[in-house]
Amino acid sequence: MRCKEEIAFEIARSQLSSQKEDLRNIRNQAGLAGATSGLIATVFASLLDFESFRAGSQIWFAGIPLQFWLVLVPFVGSVVFLVRAVAGWKDCTFDLNPIWVINHQDDATPPNNLLKELTKDADKFFDGNEQVISDARSNLWWSMVLGTSQIPAWLVIIF
Repeated sequence: MRCKEEIAFEIARSQLSSQKEDLRNIRNQAGLAGATSGLIATVFASLLDFESFRAGSQIWFAGIPLQFWLVLVPFVGSVVFLVRAVAGWKDCTFDLNPIWVINHQDDATPPNNLLKELTKDADKFFDGNEQVISDARSNLWWSMVLGTSQIPAWLVIIF
């Protein structure tokens, strides 16, 4: 029969493993969102007759026609949020430290105390990781919204 410390430790460890997989999936989806945004820009840019576009442009800002800014801003924004989702600026901890166990294990320490401490660490890591995953999910959402929002802008420019 397993003790409650072992059960708690297994739950905490499986939660960390699940979080690691969630973050990996979000980052994979962000890569797909970036590829989609680039594909949208490429398809519409190939449909654009740039010479007639330049000749028809009446408002310029920083040497670029205003209509092109309507496309450039969402595209660059989608790339920025993509990088934020993939790179992540905050640390995540998904694994427990086995060296800590070796350093704190002696003959007088009951194994259940070690499991309790490892479970507490895992729970602390879980809470910190949740914020990182939430931020990555939000960045992915913004990347997808901005990537697809360039479609109406391209349609305005082309037609």
